[in-house]
Amino acid sequence: MQQIDGVPTAYDCCVACVNTADCGFAAFVTSSTGSCFLVTDVPYCIPYSQLASFYTGGNGGFTVSDGNCGVGVYAGVGPP
Repeated sequence: MQQIDGVPTAYDCCVACVNTADCGFAAFVTSSTGSCFLVTDVPYCIPYSQLASFYTGGNGGFTVSDGNCGVGVYAGVGPP
């Protein structure tokens, strides 16, 4: 995982992921000062392949975007 600080918007975080060859998906933390996390070094690059599931805490706080090498899949509020 790669962290990029100072990213102004979730859109910019998404663009950073798309411009990174081995990025599976990205998460932009809205409650911080522009932290963008890129899930990189994926074992294989297959568009639309499910790389991981993620949960929300019920109050949001981040935006997830897909990359060239996969997707993060919403698994609900929780974990249970």
